[in-house]
Amino acid sequence: MEQLIEIGFQPVGRWMLSEDGALKAEVDIHAKLHKNVLYAFVVEGQVMYVGKSTTGLRQRFQSYATPGKDSSTNVRCHQHIREHVEKNTRVEILSMADKGLHKYGSFHLNLAAGLEDSIIAMLKPSWNGEREVREAVEREQVTEAPATLAELVTDSFSFNLAPAYRDNGFFNVPVRSSRLLGNNGETLELLLGDDPTPQYSIVNRTSNKNGSVRLYCSQPLKRWFKNISPNTRIEVDVVSPLSIHLLNPISEG
Repeated sequence: MEQLIEIGFQPVGRWMLSEDGALKAEVDIHAKLHKNVLYAFVVEGQVMYVGKSTTGLRQRFQSYATPGKDSSTNVRCHQHIREHVEKNTRVEILSMADKGLHKYGSFHLNLAAGLEDSIIAMLKPSWNGEREVREAVEREQVTEAPATLAELVTDSFSFNLAPAYRDNGFFNVPVRSSRLLGNNGETLELLLGDDPTPQYSIVNRTSNKNGSVRLYCSQPLKRWFKNISPNTRIEVDVVSPLSIHLLNPISEG
């Protein structure tokens, strides 16, 4: 669950039973306003199901509350949800809306479609079923030998690890290098040292008066910065405007 929270998922409601015993989703009204949405069902901190909708949560969740006989996925989710709710086990709903801010040039990137397979392949939620998980894993696999990070690097920059960065899990990109990164509000991928697991931050171009980019990634950055001495020079490779790699400092001596 924490992995989803870190990339922007938010708790928006829960499943419950109505007075007549019907299954229904109690969802924050603001979460119903977005059409293109990724969502997850969570039980006791464990992600049990991940899905996406292009019609909004209200319509999608109705198909779980009253599933048609021909939809095995909806029937399976209905049964799992009802089983837990009837035992008074809380089934939380998390969601992340695609607000249309992510673009590649003039083209809109469908964040929900892009992330769904990756999340399912990594977390393997049990309610998605073995077949759905297997297909997600297969779609995530690269058939050709992947390029190394070094081959993908387009530019680089560096910054000094100020005590404030180290203590609070953020850093400012130099003014000159800020042009290399995405637009304000876009989601940016960070790779930290040798850890292959990506972390995520929002490109912030409003916090600094000079317009330079500030990147927050509180807990992951604080953990990574912890073993690095203050004022150490951190080298950063730019893979794309929305992907950077912070390199492990070179030990002296």
